[in-house]
Amino acid sequence: MSVIYSSFFCAGLLATSPYWLWRAAKKNELSLTAARLGWTAWPLPAGMTDPVWFHAVSVGEVQAASPLIRLIRERRPDRAIALSVTTRTGMEVARKLLNGISGVTGPLPFPLDVPWAVHRRLREIRPQAIVLIDTELWPNLISSAARRGTRIFVANGRISDKSFPRYRAIRRFLRPMLQSISVFWMQSDVDAERIAELGAPTKNIRVPGNLKIDALALSMGGGDAPARAEIPSGAPVVLAASTHPGEEAMILEAAGAWKSRGHRFHLAIAPRHPERAGEVQREIESAGFRTVRRSEMIRRAGAGPSWPDGANQRDVLLIDTIGELTRFFPRARVVFVGGSLVPRGGHNIFEPAAFGRPVVFGSHMENFREADQALNGRGGRKVFSADELSAVVESMLDNPALAESTGRTARETFESLKGAAGKIIGELLEAVDHGRS
Repeated sequence: MSVIYSSFFCAGLLATSPYWLWRAAKKNELSLTAARLGWTAWPLPAGMTDPVWFHAVSVGEVQAASPLIRLIRERRPDRAIALSVTTRTGMEVARKLLNGISGVTGPLPFPLDVPWAVHRRLREIRPQAIVLIDTELWPNLISSAARRGTRIFVANGRISDKSFPRYRAIRRFLRPMLQSISVFWMQSDVDAERIAELGAPTKNIRVPGNLKIDALALSMGGGDAPARAEIPSGAPVVLAASTHPGEEAMILEAAGAWKSRGHRFHLAIAPRHPERAGEVQREIESAGFRTVRRSEMIRRAGAGPSWPDGANQRDVLLIDTIGELTRFFPRARVVFVGGSLVPRGGHNIFEPAAFGRPVVFGSHMENFREADQALNGRGGRKVFSADELSAVVESMLDNPALAESTGRTARETFESLKGAAGKIIGELLEAVDHGRS
């Protein structure tokens, strides 16, 4: 079966190579191509033995891996660790996260799942264990590593609603590969049921929770919020985060209605994709508001003030920068998290909850089921329409005490869900230490 898979994979890769090269050039990832194809050596330290190789695809997976890597360094400082990443943005985030952590090799570009690239990397690194973050199932890597006696683990595993039917259609092919994996640490009971249905042995499946909760707590320094954004005083802030097309119009229409009823507030909108800033700015101005771009504020005054002096009620802050939402969460009266009132699968609603903010989100949370289940009614509020979004946010503007108590409940819910990293590392170290003896 692996020969058939490799033949189809290589043929498909060759046939679509113009597209992938164009995509890599567009994302500034062409420099990674030779390494991903196994044409260049990995820069590994001399004498590295029995490493644990973590693989994280991009930014979210890198963040999920960070508490695992830190815990291994704390508990087994002599244990060698390697980290591979697929995307350029993921590698940039990984460099920042690994800064100051000794004994970790990486980030290294993950090899394409072609036999020669996989075999070369396995020969070079000689891992004792491979930990795949999320559900990264690469047949050549898994089968080749298993034949070498390398133990394979899946951490923070998830099977989305979209991918589950596709996986189920090929489960006869997947079953032997899944049976080569020592442990699946899945995010939720639903994910555990799905991986079992695909052929993973139930005795190898665990549900420790979501690593991204531990990663977020770690990024906050154990609970201390980063410096707050400077926002004009005298009015609460409504933050619409990670919005998609259609959602900005909903929040702007609602904002107009709130103002017409006499509410005083400041509105901030952070599109999920900052390249849409021009489009969103036009929507803001068409709705009768003025735009203040965060990127322009940085250009003029550095990373200091987030809102201009003298900002008024008709100014909307357009957050067109990356990685700054944590500056704004602590100052928001209420946070709407987008990708959820339009069919995009939702985004991470745990982030504002971690800062003790009330969280409002739509019904399209297919990619964040466990977060939906955990927070809805416990510091979060699911809404099913633009009118309901408007009413819920307005209730927070009307009642500061309600917003404060709802945010406090959100924070308590977030705190109650931490601990997945400790459970996973305890089992992982027991497995690899036993393998060493």
